[in-house]
Amino acid sequence: MKKPIRIHISHIPNTFNYGSAMMAIALIDHLARLCPEDLVFYTDASSPEDLERLQASTGLSNIHVLPPYDGGFTRPAKWKDMPKWRKVLCIPALVRSGKKRQDYLVKNSDLEIILGGDDLSEYYGKRFVAFELANLWYISRKISLILPGQTIGPFTSYRKKWASFCLKKTLLYTRDDPTWEYCVKELGLENASSSRDLAFLDLPFQNNKEEEDRILSRYSLEPGKYATVVGSGLTAHYTERRSDFIDNFAEILREIAGREDVEKLVFLAHVVRPVSSDDRFVMRDVVNCLKDRSLDWVLKKLVIIDDELLPYEARLILGNGRWTITGRMHAAISSIQMGKPVIALSYSVKYDGVLSKGMGISRFVIDACGTEKWTDCKIAKEVRERIDFIESEYQALCGLIEKRRRECEERAFQQVSEIASIISGLKRSSLEKRKRLS
Repeated sequence: MKKPIRIHISHIPNTFNYGSAMMAIALIDHLARLCPEDLVFYTDASSPEDLERLQASTGLSNIHVLPPYDGGFTRPAKWKDMPKWRKVLCIPALVRSGKKRQDYLVKNSDLEIILGGDDLSEYYGKRFVAFELANLWYISRKISLILPGQTIGPFTSYRKKWASFCLKKTLLYTRDDPTWEYCVKELGLENASSSRDLAFLDLPFQNNKEEEDRILSRYSLEPGKYATVVGSGLTAHYTERRSDFIDNFAEILREIAGREDVEKLVFLAHVVRPVSSDDRFVMRDVVNCLKDRSLDWVLKKLVIIDDELLPYEARLILGNGRWTITGRMHAAISSIQMGKPVIALSYSVKYDGVLSKGMGISRFVIDACGTEKWTDCKIAKEVRERIDFIESEYQALCGLIEKRRRECEERAFQQVSEIASIISGLKRSSLEKRKRLS
């Protein structure tokens, strides 16, 4: 009996971050449909619930989690309280343990795919990205390694040369042209191709009319008669003063609620786990701010959606609204993917690459990174100006977005098609030989 090709996909532990989950779901769905071979997908889903959500979102049962590697070194329970000199003594054991875990992964996979996003940047920790690059270098020496839909860098200090060295043997697809230029010109990588974010692809069930009617009726929404606002649990990436962030979003909701062209106002959570980045904490503070200001008329128009949804359900809500204002980039992509205008609040280069340059909508991407920009509700004022422009040019904007959306979708599909061709061309005997030689 022919054994299935084993595809291991990493960086999708949390399906309650709808954006990263959308990328994983779109990739798995398209690979399953494009590859005639018998495939089995292994993921790093962090819980049985996350695995079930991946299976439910794709309609596939051949998605699993590799049994955890047992026998490696684990950090002591009081690691955070340990003095630095004791942590340094643990480094050799940690390195050996990491190597064994990677060897275990390679032994149980035919191809490794590490999903994109902006994990390979310094926004979430300089030490983290240095260790992550080392892992990529080690894996790429043992097995074919593909990095789709990536925002890479920018890197500072020694990490720039380190990235150039560690990524040489990977097959890299960036999700925007500026990242591709950075990889080629600054890092000297010859293995990088420019593509688009995987979330520009259709999701399974997205075009199912029954599912669309079900999710909209659940919240008593009618297509085109509501606007959507998505906050962000990452307030510190925008401003040092969280209260300013709350005040601006309260003002944005007040401004939209006063518009006659919007019957309802959806306030949607796009990341609901982990607690550290849960959008719902910010949403609750914004609602309390409205209550403190006695803005009951705004609250009456507000539809708060803070349930734990499947990613395609969130997309159907976003895509059926009139337009979206968001502090989460993939909420913007979902709206665009369904042909609707957006106003995105940016805190990193990924917004510039994916939206401003990739979609050509720089006018609707607000640079919102910096404490001063949030004082005196300045961000809310910029949002109001852009809403006025969207409404004055609504049909023309929707037509432009649809055209550019199709271009992004085609480039994302080309990326997945090339990966599918690689999978179809895998020779199990040559893979086994490569592993033995390694």
